[in-house]
Amino acid sequence: MHWAPIVIGFIVLFGPTLYDLFTGTWTKDENFHGPVVLGISIWLLYRGWGAMEAASAGQSGSLWGWPVVLLGIVFYAVGRSQMIGILEVGSAIWLLAGSILILRGWKALKSQWFALFFMLFMVPLPAQVVDLVTMPMKMAVSYVAENILYAVGYPIGRNGVVLQIGQYMLLVADACAGLHTLLTLEALGLLYLNLVRRDSLFRNLTLAILIVPISFTANVIRVIALSLITFHFGNEAGQGFLHGFAGMVLFLSALLLIISFDTFLQWIEGFRRRPISTALGGSSKESPKVVNQVWQSPAALKSLAIRHRALLLLMVGCAAVAHTLKPTTNLADERAPIDLATMIPSQFGTWREQLNLAVQIIDPELQVTVDEIYTETLTRNYIDSRGYRIMLSIAYGKNQSDNLQLHKPEVCYPAQGFKLDNLYRTSLDLAGQNITATRMDAHLGTRFEPVTYWTVVGDHITTGGINKKITEMRYGMRGRIPDGMLVRVSSIDRNTELAHQIQAEFAAAMIAAIAPEHRSRFAGLDPEPNALRTTTP
Repeated sequence: MHWAPIVIGFIVLFGPTLYDLFTGTWTKDENFHGPVVLGISIWLLYRGWGAMEAASAGQSGSLWGWPVVLLGIVFYAVGRSQMIGILEVGSAIWLLAGSILILRGWKALKSQWFALFFMLFMVPLPAQVVDLVTMPMKMAVSYVAENILYAVGYPIGRNGVVLQIGQYMLLVADACAGLHTLLTLEALGLLYLNLVRRDSLFRNLTLAILIVPISFTANVIRVIALSLITFHFGNEAGQGFLHGFAGMVLFLSALLLIISFDTFLQWIEGFRRRPISTALGGSSKESPKVVNQVWQSPAALKSLAIRHRALLLLMVGCAAVAHTLKPTTNLADERAPIDLATMIPSQFGTWREQLNLAVQIIDPELQVTVDEIYTETLTRNYIDSRGYRIMLSIAYGKNQSDNLQLHKPEVCYPAQGFKLDNLYRTSLDLAGQNITATRMDAHLGTRFEPVTYWTVVGDHITTGGINKKITEMRYGMRGRIPDGMLVRVSSIDRNTELAHQIQAEFAAAMIAAIAPEHRSRFAGLDPEPNALRTTTP
């Protein structure tokens, strides 16, 4: 009952957070490990509670816990109000660690270190980090799976993360070989180490490191299994029940590999085992529970009750502040609705829309994911009086949050097998205003596709991920959730210098043709003060 105020405080703080996670982030295949990690973390805390009480018997709390709690309070307030998941969810670890320090001291915190560390695996990572790490992983898994199946005689080819086996085309999605899968398997491996409680530091560290290649191997096995299921039983079997079964094969393969490597390391070590108290998971023997009279004295109980109430008041106050600062109004709802088909003219200057021509959409995600991220998309082909063709793609998202971020072309193009030759920032003159845009040169076989694109958050051009998040936070502090727009212009041309020049002319003509009251939605109101003006490839 002593911990009741702390439990109440955590419910007040993280009840809304858990609701958002269970109805949002954790509903996606690549994040299904979140609730599992949460449940295991709570079980680990409960499992080590007796040892924690015994270790801290006769010990007073530490004042160092207050800075830790205050840091967690700040992280929660900022993360919750500005929709930054890594801060909001991660603050639970800081608050729990600080509370244990304040109420029980350093020895109690040390006894619960693994449970707190394990909670890190449920913290959602920023989309930019996930995209940066996931794409190379998916490319590598796709490459290995393709070569293995080809070596045993299957008709298979690959473009980026798209496998073509027989008449079927398969996309290696994030859930099959992404960063989230690696983290899930790493959590599985560390939990295994904690449960078996090996007394060898060598085995623990070696196995923890080997979990990374084990994860990669398990992902390859899953992709191969899905490819074979689809090839032999059809696309419906591959995407239906057997797709979920392949996920079970992934974790079963990983667990068997972990146990096999652990057995192998045990054989190598032989009689050279050394009892090391710092081994992962700690000692398997729990200290006997000791009741010290210090905790029974009225003065000690009164001091403890004061600390409990202070922590409860801090948590409730933090929840109130975060709720007050949380933006509640979509900026898009205060302005004219976006209708890309009518806002973007089909003819302007020397350019006119070229109908009945297939448009190649470069996007590695499934259509359901595209619909989830973007409120509206527009793809068109234009041709000018010289016969030069431009491909235009515009993606609009009404809500820019951690879960609904615009996908950048430098991530999408390599997923389809394109290689990037150049990626750099440049300055574009749009309707008399300089904006910062990104250019890249991509090629796939004999197809050379120079690309120019820029992103708008609310009414402001943004560049990198940090700059974009700062812009979103500025809107958030004013109670607004900004919308986002990604405008991409590309053409098929080996002469990249000429292509980018014509793309700049096209972009300027298009923005000038958009109605003035809508122009800022596509090109921003004003340039960034520190925006890059001129660059060279």
